[in-house]
Amino acid sequence: MLESAGIAAEDAIVIRHVFKTDADHLRGPEDLADRDKLLLYTSRQGVDGKAFPAKPPRYWIVCIGEGRNARLITVYDNHGEVERWTAEDGFEGRTFDLQETDLLDTYRQRLTITWSNPRRWCVYGPTAAKGEVVSLADPVAEPFPGFDSLILTQAQLRTVVNDPLYQHWRTALESVQGIYLMTDSSDGRHYVGQTAGGQRILGRWSQYAGNGHGGNKELLSLFRDDPLHAEHFVYSLLRVFGPSVDPEVVYAAESHYKNALMTRQPFGLNYN
Repeated sequence: MLESAGIAAEDAIVIRHVFKTDADHLRGPEDLADRDKLLLYTSRQGVDGKAFPAKPPRYWIVCIGEGRNARLITVYDNHGEVERWTAEDGFEGRTFDLQETDLLDTYRQRLTITWSNPRRWCVYGPTAAKGEVVSLADPVAEPFPGFDSLILTQAQLRTVVNDPLYQHWRTALESVQGIYLMTDSSDGRHYVGQTAGGQRILGRWSQYAGNGHGGNKELLSLFRDDPLHAEHFVYSLLRVFGPSVDPEVVYAAESHYKNALMTRQPFGLNYN
């Protein structure tokens, strides 16, 4: 299963989180749904090379413990250690730069495997690969959260565009024109764009999901030194319009948001 996703077992570590009542731990399913909290919690690891590898591999496969089993939650790409903490900081350990990926997307929340030793919370890929598949649950369609609540990372956007479980999302996004916001999480700069006339939100965002820049010269410059810069992008909607709204109304709204959010250079990523 790992190889089918392009992950060599020796390049992976499997982490089995469990729920605890402590405030600084994952406390329940709601924390798994909070991607930022899950990422932060996973990215902080101790300095003891026995409990967690001194040099962990590239892919971190994150699961949640269910009795003596483990259910797949997500997969991170490890870009290396970025910070060390001491007891004086309130946390003794290391922080890693993790980026969520779309690897094993079709198995997330569905695949459950056996976990041979509940006392160990992480194992290398070859060991985890020996675990038996307990179940592969039927896919459950993800409910669309509404236009006003939509915030997607680049990895999440690819999932929405390609995963059959997000058909309701695609149906909603292909029915409206609108003003969208892209935020570069590496520096906080914004880009405001619009889909007017014959184009819809889904069509434009599918282009971003494919290559990260959508052909925009404003964004292409970010890829010269960092071909994977799209992984820093976060997408949201500022305003949506019905398909019959005059494109001039959409253009006017786009200009308003560019002014209000100061997204034109040098403050943002819009050239005009």
